[in-house]
Amino acid sequence: MLREVYRKVDKPNITPMGRRVLIEPIRTNPKTDGGIYLPETKNTFEATVVAIGDEVTLMAPGDRVVWDQFDGIKVSDDLLLVKEDSILCQILP
Repeated sequence: MLREVYRKVDKPNITPMGRRVLIEPIRTNPKTDGGIYLPETKNTFEATVVAIGDEVTLMAPGDRVVWDQFDGIKVSDDLLLVKEDSILCQILP
């Protein structure tokens, strides 16, 4: 069951089940202050949790997390569905 949806404006009609987490990757600037463009692999893999499944206990919608870049299913242009185990850490405010 979907506990809460973080994005109120664009409510996704995707309900994570079990230990799945719906995340929205945070796009980073691929260009450094010195003007050098970084490859995709050097960008950070931070995301905002949009929705969580009913078995997820350690996260809540709105949390910022870092996830394993090689895991997840792209469900829309800006949303990924990943397993809870693929979340490497939470970023505290």
